[in-house]
Amino acid sequence: MITKGTLKSVPFELKPQAKQIIKWSKKMLSKREEIEIFCNEINISVCHGIIFEISIQKDSVSISGALQDYSKTDFRKYPLTEEGFQKGLKETIELMKTELGKGLNSIIKNSTKTSSFIREGNRYGFFKYPADYKPKIVEEQIKIIKQLFPEIINVDPSFALQPLPEGAEAWFVVPKWQLIAQTYNKAVKRVLDLMEEKYKDKFYNWCKWQHYGNSWIKKVNQNKDTAEKLRILNKKQQNNDALIFPAQFGYRHRDRSVPRAYQVFSINEFGLGIFEIACMLLTHSKRLNPQNPCNSLWIDCADQYEQVLCFVCRSKKYGLELDIHPYNEFDSRLGLATGFIPN
Repeated sequence: MITKGTLKSVPFELKPQAKQIIKWSKKMLSKREEIEIFCNEINISVCHGIIFEISIQKDSVSISGALQDYSKTDFRKYPLTEEGFQKGLKETIELMKTELGKGLNSIIKNSTKTSSFIREGNRYGFFKYPADYKPKIVEEQIKIIKQLFPEIINVDPSFALQPLPEGAEAWFVVPKWQLIAQTYNKAVKRVLDLMEEKYKDKFYNWCKWQHYGNSWIKKVNQNKDTAEKLRILNKKQQNNDALIFPAQFGYRHRDRSVPRAYQVFSINEFGLGIFEIACMLLTHSKRLNPQNPCNSLWIDCADQYEQVLCFVCRSKKYGLELDIHPYNEFDSRLGLATGFIPN
């Protein structure tokens, strides 16, 4: 059996739960081929391409079953006990028999008849976050945002006191773009200008180079679903000048095309656009570090544009880059960043 990742990547408060999950998995799943550990997720590959995706919370565990990750069942939550975990595995297997029983071959066969099926890669040979990256506490993020955007004055961190939703990695702080610019496009330009100022010659905007200036920004449109979800968050934080929301920085949808990621979103999940992601990178510079470009997961954006906008870090020469790629392209180095509406 192969083990990828270590418990070092698991948040401190979830390490005991992760150890129990691994112990129970070894006891209950006799045909394990691989156990992969990262953050609050444990993925267990067993025979015939069957994968159990396990998301750990403080007092519960959510389990989904996947068939070579071309199709998967919805996550279901169970008590974080040995009996609860055993029940979750059994019910997930039954769900897979019902929902995925026709097998991978029929899924691929059907894919030739409809454009709604969008492939994804082998998500278990993939890139992760840099070893020195760690999400900052909300208060520290607020301090940085206020320094970058003088218009941002009132931000109450208490919204982040509630539990993280399943799939989220941490709480992030992003200014309300309406307070820093008249249009979304102008807000995007402003935050990219800040990135150029911060990274200097280590930020290369290929979109700007290809279009000989900033005219490309006029073609960027905020995803309608993203805009709607941010409106919901805004209603919950009307007195704040910035939005505080749970998010993940790309790992959850690694090696998936953007359309495929949307197909497997949870009901409260939404794609993050270039404005939100750029702000998150400004508060978390180690997420894509130009001084250490190797082996880090790049980030897809959800905005509507000619192609998918993405932040990449390929070499020390160019440093952090803004680039594009086709919508149906998936790569082990790419993952869509998403936010969540808290329960």
